[in-house]
Formats: sequence, C-alpha cells, structure tokens
Amino acid sequence: MGHRSRSSLGGESMARRHGCRTSVELVQRVTGVSAVTAQRRLRLGERLTPETTLTGETVPPAFPTVGAALREGRIGVDAATAIVTTFGPLLDRVTPVEDRDLVPAGGVLEVDFVAAEAAVTGSAGEFHADEVRVQAQVWRAAIDPDGALISDEQAMARRFLRLGRAKGGLIPITGMLMPEVAASLQRQLDAHLSPRRQVAFEHSDSVSGADADSLCVSSTAGQRGAWAASDPAAASGANRAGGAAAGVGAGVTVASDLGGAPVYGGSNDLVKPDPRSFDQRRHDVLASILDTAARAADAPTIGGAPPTVIVAVQHRDLDRGSGAAMVDGISEPVSMVKARAYACDGGIQQAIMNTHGGIISLSSPQRVFTPQQRRAITLRDSGCVIPGCSITAAWCELHHVTPASHGGPTSVENGVSLCYFHHRTIDTSGWRISMRHGTPWVKPPPWLDPTGTWRPSTKSRIRIAMRT
Repeated sequence: MGHRSRSSLGGESMARRHGCRTSVELVQRVTGVSAVTAQRRLRLGERLTPETTLTGETVPPAFPTVGAALREGRIGVDAATAIVTTFGPLLDRVTPVEDRDLVPAGGVLEVDFVAAEAAVTGSAGEFHADEVRVQAQVWRAAIDPDGALISDEQAMARRFLRLGRAKGGLIPITGMLMPEVAASLQRQLDAHLSPRRQVAFEHSDSVSGADADSLCVSSTAGQRGAWAASDPAAASGANRAGGAAAGVGAGVTVASDLGGAPVYGGSNDLVKPDPRSFDQRRHDVLASILDTAARAADAPTIGGAPPTVIVAVQHRDLDRGSGAAMVDGISEPVSMVKARAYACDGGIQQAIMNTHGGIISLSSPQRVFTPQQRRAITLRDSGCVIPGCSITAAWCELHHVTPASHGGPTSVENGVSLCYFHHRTIDTSGWRISMRHGTPWVKPPPWLDPTGTWRPSTKSRIRIAMRT
C-alpha cells in the first residue's frame, strides 16, 4: 500500500484516489489504528512484499519467510516486527553465497542470513514477541560477530547520564546506560524491591507459631489496621507457648525488662501497605545506593574532602521554620522541611545566612554522626526502625530524634536508623519516635493505633535474643 500510495504517482496514488493525503491516513481510516501504529505496519509491509523498480523489474522481498508466515497466520504482527527490526540492519552487508571469498570484514553470508530468518520464524509461533526478539538477537550475534563489536563501540560512544533543570521541585534525569551498568543497577533494585520484602496486612490467626518472631497486625472488622497485643501478659504467654493468644498479634515480642511492653520488630514485619508506587520505590532505592556509596571509605573526594552538599538558608527563615532554602548545585529552591531533613544526616552542611547574604555560621558535616556512631546505631537497630520497613541498616540514613537545631546531641542515644522514605516523611506521616534507656520507641499514627501506645522497636536479633 505504501508503494502504491507514493507521492510520485500524483493523482494515481492509492491514498489520493481514496481521498487521503498519505498512506498513513489511509491505513488509519481503514483500520482505526493510531498514526504511529499505521507507520509501523507500513514499514513492516515494505520489508515483506516485493518491489517494482523503475525498469519494471520485480525485486523479491527482504524477508520472504517472515512475510509468508504472517500471511498464513503462523505468527503475529508484533513477532514479525521483532524479527524484521532485529535483522534489518544486516541487509546492507549480506553477501551472496557465490561471493563467499569476497565477503568484506563485518559482512554476512546470505546463506547464514536466510537460515537465521527461517529458524527464528519457524519457532516464533511458540513464543510471545519479546521472546522472539531475544531469539533474533542471539541469531544476529551468531551470524554477525563483528557487528556485535561495532555495536559495542557505538554504544560506548553514545552512553551518557544527564541531570536536567529543576522544575516543580524535581530534577529530571536522562541517560543511556551500558548494559552491564544497567544490569548492576537492576540487580540492586531487584534485591530491595523483591516481593518477599514487601509490606502488607496479615490477619493474626494466619500466622503460625513458627513466625512468632514477626509482628502481625490484626485486621478484625471495625478496626482499620488496629494494633494487636493490647494485653502484654497474654502476649507473653502466647510467645512462650509458641502460638498467639486470641486477640493478640502473633509474633509480638515482649520485653520483660521493659515493663512487658511488646516490641515491634522481627524478620518479617507486617504492618501496613507501602503507599509508594513501584517507580517511587525505585527512586528511593537509588537514593540509598548513592548515600551508601558516598559513605564508602574509598569514595573519591572533592578538594581532599568527601562529597558534601551545602544547604543555604536565611537565619530568619530558620527561626520561623518557614520559607525556602537553596541546595548548592541545584537551581530549584527547597522547602524548610526538606532543608531540615537534608541537614539531619551526614554529608550535608547547613550554611546560615543573614538578609544581606553573609554567612553567619557553617555547620560541620561531622557534627551529624561519625562512622563509629553509625556502626553502633546499625548494630542496635539493624534497619529502619519504622515497623514493617524492610530496608536494612546499611541502606539507612541516621535521624536525630531530638533535632540538632533544638539542642539535640549528635550521639548514639539520640540517633536512629531511617530509610530514605521514612526519613523524608517522619514529620508528616504521623509516626513518632522517642529514646528510652538508649533504645528507640515508636508510636504509630492514630489511624493505625487509636490507643497511641509507645512500644520499643528493633529488628536486631541480638536485642530480641537478650529479651527472651
């Protein structure tokens, strides 16, 4: 259809004779597909049908086997497109078998090309289009090994990573990653976004005694995510018996040395659904990866010092707790809430300025937490202290329970582990944290625990074992 609707035919064009400007418009009107889909179908058709030259000579199609299979219904359009787009770049370098001795460097023998097309097309009916594309890529690498090297060189030349201009409080990021870099990042994301690490509600009577290490939320009628374990004595007896007492959340560890208060924690905390989308969780995992890399002992330095982000804020705005702050290297201002969160963990300095732009004080990034303090807090908490969060301590940030701006000390007794997400939302999510006897206690939001009960929280096997 595309050939018969080419503009050189003028009024004899098939599209013109049917009242359409182009072949794309004609396909759209006949089939109802989008313009993008129509263009793809036409490009596919050009590769699967014979062409007629200006001299009237008929040129066979580039992919006769694929065309026959598509017409006979043995493969679908998507599978045919996958084969054609994968093998298409090789067409200019295919050499007839009689010229075997004349194959140039990077050339492909016609017999090999035909065999590859036939093999992939023959099995395409058994697989979906994405699998067909993978098979075609494997065949392409086999018959054109030099082409793979050329592709690698082209990929190396095209790789990039770019941060865009700030807009709406966010920084767009674009780039093209080398396969091994993307694979490494994907493995890190998979490790932290595994379904086994997700948070969800679970009814208390569905947890066996074997799971008595973990916290379970009772989802009884009329109570939206109410916290079980209102009776510490009953919970203690249930844990010793290896089961769960009626009305008590299975796996709530009771700290006998802390007045019988149940402890949030364990290997499989089940508290509430994660409110973030999958893409948002990817973002937060990347933030944790970057934070961990910046803390590495062999991380590169800038001017002899570790990479440090400077947040500039006016003194009057800091006193009011409102206004905006500026982050060094980013043109978009950030809220005071974000500025306080940035200044809470290591690697960020807070520059306090007067109304004329003069610097009144510059905090030390080490005022936050030293590596020794981080190791101690990591040992004590073993992960984000918010119940149900699966982020381990190595990927967490450290949070001042009493803010440094309010006189809170930078000490193990005033620091807890929080993941990127919970650190950024601790002031707005309803969760509350306090320190008692050098250990973190948490109080859930009112919708999750109407009683407002404070309870110790830990994922540390050492601390849990010490209380049994």
